[in-house]
Amino acid sequence: MNMIDPAQIRTEFLRRQEEQRAISWKAVPAIAVMLLAEYALPCPLKALAMWGAIIWVGYILYQSWRNWRCPACEKYLGKTISHVRCPHCHTEF
Repeated sequence: MNMIDPAQIRTEFLRRQEEQRAISWKAVPAIAVMLLAEYALPCPLKALAMWGAIIWVGYILYQSWRNWRCPACEKYLGKTISHVRCPHCHTEF
């Protein structure tokens, strides 16, 4: 995304940071489906529901990995969500 303007970089970083926080809420349906599969669904539907939940969690993890990148250099920011600067290119957010 090669942004040079610090204001654009900051805005994009804040958008990505909010998206990272929202990703945890996207896991709630997968948890609900897993619980439903375990306690309420008949046997043939359990496997289908579990595979659907596993695929959904995989998608969430991929989305998180793809989203959580520095707006300036596009390198992965790691597991911490509150960065002051990129650990790779040292761009300030």
